[in-house]
Amino acid sequence: MKYPVPGLAAQAVSVGLIEQAAASRGGLSVVGESRSRPVPAVIGPEESPTRAGHRSVALCEVIADGHPARLITAIKAWAESLAVLHQRSNRFGPAPPARRPWVLEPDYPPAHLRSRLDEPGLAGVLAEIRSNPGLRGALDRVNQTWTGRHWIHGNATTANAVARAIGAYRWQVWLVDSESAGLGDPSWDLATAYDALLLHGQTRRIDMRPAVSAFLDAYRSCEGPGRLSHPMLITRALLTSVELACSRSNAAEQPAGVPLRGLAQQALRRASRLALTQAAPLPVAGLTTVPLAV
Repeated sequence: MKYPVPGLAAQAVSVGLIEQAAASRGGLSVVGESRSRPVPAVIGPEESPTRAGHRSVALCEVIADGHPARLITAIKAWAESLAVLHQRSNRFGPAPPARRPWVLEPDYPPAHLRSRLDEPGLAGVLAEIRSNPGLRGALDRVNQTWTGRHWIHGNATTANAVARAIGAYRWQVWLVDSESAGLGDPSWDLATAYDALLLHGQTRRIDMRPAVSAFLDAYRSCEGPGRLSHPMLITRALLTSVELACSRSNAAEQPAGVPLRGLAQQALRRASRLALTQAAPLPVAGLTTVPLAV
């Protein structure tokens, strides 16, 4: 699945329950395969029937519903599922490496983008990377510090999380579409989740800071090893900018007054601003440390 704009074109999906889904934080048993890769149980099957009486929907649909309490509790459950996944490390046995984001090597875009290098959106991002030493420095930093010791999803957006209500304000959340999953840097999933929540706020013009704070608090409470940093946030924002600029979503999928090209430019400006403040500390505790300004 290509990176979706949360709430624009995402459709409700149904998945079956996973028999051994993350029963405890002490470790995950490997219960299946995805694209011939063994995956922890918290990652659900990409295609499975809905069990009678249990309807599951994409997390982006829960957020789009707009009910504050349901939104916050579902996002917390999402963070807990990511933390459980991230706690599974290479100590549990061999596993495939996660797919690194291609933007870490911007001079070598993937095959599906090579024919589009002259398009304004993609060309603008690549030109900004080449001309901005702060952006190149951030990418180099992520390249140098990227770890491969923990399982990650690789594309942890709200459209790739499936939620099932198990009470008025209780949820179980599974991670799906795991084609990029494997051993990698959990901070990448954290930055991707942050960007997904930020896009919800931009497209729906709502304040997502409480949701971001709840996500980070829940992730830390479950002892997730990932940490937000300027370089990782910059890297994610650059990739988000490219994916939005290159999106082929039609007009019917776009929210009124929020063109994808504009969102792409906002993500690029955010990356450039973050590059100017990389020396500043960015702890993950508290709302004031999360750069929500666009």
